[in-house]
Amino acid sequence: MKNENIYLIDDIAGYTPLISSLVSMMNYIRKGTISSISGLTTEQLDNLFDKKSNSIGMLLKHMAMVEKAYQLITFSGLNEKEDEQFSALHPGLDLDERRFEIKNNPAQYYTDLLNETRAHTLNEFKNRDDLWLKQTGLIWGSRKANNWFKWFHVVEEEIYHSGQINLMKKRLSSLTNNTSKIPGNNDK
Repeated sequence: MKNENIYLIDDIAGYTPLISSLVSMMNYIRKGTISSISGLTTEQLDNLFDKKSNSIGMLLKHMAMVEKAYQLITFSGLNEKEDEQFSALHPGLDLDERRFEIKNNPAQYYTDLLNETRAHTLNEFKNRDDLWLKQTGLIWGSRKANNWFKWFHVVEEEIYHSGQINLMKKRLSSLTNNTSKIPGNNDK
């Protein structure tokens, strides 16, 4: 992703016009996500503010697993309720009780995971056209949606969780460097 064009939603070589617009938005959002975790320690990425919260690392893994899920759904035509390939996306996909397994990873782990996942998406988008975006199928069990909406949902997830990460970073900065005093760190 070239930083000099990050503020342009425009045609990108190798992509159709609507897919170019989608990729432009995805690039801008991803730049912000990666920037927001730069310099965070593993302890900061694993911090839990209470027993019910997610850590920054959990949210980053979730973003990558949501994107991988939609790769399977839209590129391979798999049904998230029926295919065992989706089980490999857990615990990041659902962020259920297994989410506490997501820990002890440095920022570079999450950056690499997000970048590798995105590289696959971008490569697959080169093989699709604007008509593909309008193709419909089912998601979330029985809801009709087109590929445009499905990838909008991937974008929406990243925007939403990036906002949470930025809020969590602000809360982290107000705490001391002593992680034993951070609420929730010793609760689980």
